[in-house]
Amino acid sequence: MFDLMASAETSANQPDREPSSREMMLAALQRARAGFGEQPRLKGEILLDLGHMLGRLGADEESAQALRESMGLLSGHAPAEDPALNNARARLAELAQAEGQSDAARGEALTVVGRCQEGAGCASARALARVVLCNLELQAGHPDEAYAHMRLSVHDSAKGFANQSAEVAMAWKNLAVVA
Repeated sequence: MFDLMASAETSANQPDREPSSREMMLAALQRARAGFGEQPRLKGEILLDLGHMLGRLGADEESAQALRESMGLLSGHAPAEDPALNNARARLAELAQAEGQSDAARGEALTVVGRCQEGAGCASARALARVVLCNLELQAGHPDEAYAHMRLSVHDSAKGFANQSAEVAMAWKNLAVVA
């Protein structure tokens, strides 16, 4: 990942200023898009991670584009039950929900829950998908269904992450809020 970010240069106009995290991630995204020609699955996984990080940095448009590119690559080069593919699908469900596309969000989230069953990678993808489903049920006025999805999200978070991780603590907090 360091090699991908190494192309982030200081500006000629501001040579004393170090590149920001966002600039480094955007440089990494540019390099990832240009590389990995013979490894589309790896490229898809890298775009997935960069898309997620860019979203955390507030680069929403670039994040969405990277996540969609990732999904395109992974859907063509990974089996339906693959954790990375389903993580991309869960992140796109989250994005669709944020954009008000409830049907698309529900469809992607339900696909993750149905296809990704084994291992920690699948558990973390299911946890995110179940948060999306919980939010959709809350928006539809179905608190009991929302609570059921969030309980399952806590269970999946504990399986997908270390039990003492921040993700599991956040899942428990979310469950308390929904309850």
